[in-house]
Amino acid sequence: MKWITIETIDDGGKKTETFEVWSKYDACVLGIIKWRANWRKYAFFPYPQTSYEEDCMRDISDFIETKTKEYKRHWKKRGRKMNDGTRGYIIGFVFGYIACIGSIILTTI
Repeated sequence: MKWITIETIDDGGKKTETFEVWSKYDACVLGIIKWRANWRKYAFFPYPQTSYEEDCMRDISDFIETKTKEYKRHWKKRGRKMNDGTRGYIIGFVFGYIACIGSIILTTI
């Protein structure tokens, strides 16, 4: 990586790792990479007032993709299937729809 370094940080014994993204140019933290449970993958959380050019974004993106694949491969090896999250979204949509219909019925009675 030409302009950034990515370092593991201790995040209190979580199942997933958390990483800091550092600028090599001025040695400041640009943001963190951590597991986004509802997306089932790692994501980058940039700090305010930071900007990035295409090489930095590509390096961060490649790192996220690699770490996500490693994590999913680890769980697959242990015999656990990762939920892709769609079931939760469908259930949430159905309950939201039922609540909406219920409120419409109650307001018309």
